[in-house]
Amino acid sequence: MNFAVLTYQYVDGAPVGIPAAWPAEIVELGDDATLPGDNWTLMTADELATYRATHQASYSAWATPFYATPMATIVGRKIADAKQFGNDLIDSIAIQNVLTGITQVGKTKIFVDYCWSLIIYLKTGSLYAAVIEIDAMIADTSDAKTALSPFVTNANLEVTKNKIQSFLGVALT
Repeated sequence: MNFAVLTYQYVDGAPVGIPAAWPAEIVELGDDATLPGDNWTLMTADELATYRATHQASYSAWATPFYATPMATIVGRKIADAKQFGNDLIDSIAIQNVLTGITQVGKTKIFVDYCWSLIIYLKTGSLYAAVIEIDAMIADTSDAKTALSPFVTNANLEVTKNKIQSFLGVALT
């Protein structure tokens, strides 16, 4: 009996802290030795049992506190972290804009008006929505956006989007 094993090191969006070597997916192949895709490992039943036994302690060390914490607490922490990240990002943008002279040229209000939805998404930790909003802002060719240069440019929007994507652990686009 053969098994295809994919470990967490190859899984996007794996639970935080889960041991990379722990099996994320196990597919029974029977006598077939064809793997379902890249990064899968072929194991016999005995090899799989030994592999799991070898890595059980690290998995148990992770799983015990993970499952002991109520899901609402975990989600609450994630939201708090996302909100803190969003607020820090807003602060860094504000500092850069002040240093670039936004106050002196009188564009603070129109900047805030233009970026209002993005600001709300960042403040509430709605980071996936923030990425969608930034994509819409990048696609915008209006005079309102053009008037905000150098405070709103596609280049600085891309940098902001990549910071958010890096925080989320997703591929940069």
